[in-house]
Amino acid sequence: MHPQARYIPLINAEGAYRITGACPGEYCSYGAWTLNATVTLLGRPAIDADSVGSVPVGVEFCADSGFVLLDPPGRLVTLTPPPPNDAYSPPFGQGDTLLILDEQGEGYWSVRWRDTIFETEAYWYYDSTTVHVLQKQQSFWWAHVTDRHSGAEGWLRMDTGAFHMMMRKSIPVGHRNAASAELCDTVDSSIKDSAP
Repeated sequence: MHPQARYIPLINAEGAYRITGACPGEYCSYGAWTLNATVTLLGRPAIDADSVGSVPVGVEFCADSGFVLLDPPGRLVTLTPPPPNDAYSPPFGQGDTLLILDEQGEGYWSVRWRDTIFETEAYWYYDSTTVHVLQKQQSFWWAHVTDRHSGAEGWLRMDTGAFHMMMRKSIPVGHRNAASAELCDTVDSSIKDSAP
């Protein structure tokens, strides 16, 4: 088995995947965030959910959990063998079908091949002649946030622009200073992670 193999649950018969804790993009982490625009918080992670509050521009708040919903994941067939420069030689070869899951950063993505999920270099982004795309990926990134100052908490759809409003001031939940620890204390992620 690949050294970085992990489990990502299939959440419906149509092929959607929910990746709990995913924070897409390089250096992304949950913790103390600040946005450069006011955002509306939703009561549940759904576009049609009711508004439950807002976080004003410039206010530091706690992004305490989140997930990425892939519906559908990307699907492709490899037309050539993967290049040998991968840190871990991928087990798949020419003619194999891969499900493309979440971005890990630095050009690496999580993929599913047969019953194994692992990280691999996304070489097909640099040379599209190496694969045949069967299905483009559609992803939806939701973050649960709490504004400890106002008591407001709710969900943000991060892939609709909120992520681009985020200032580069994210302090990872596991690496906070005292002020950030106070901001993000007593978060019950089991409640957030059970949301649909």
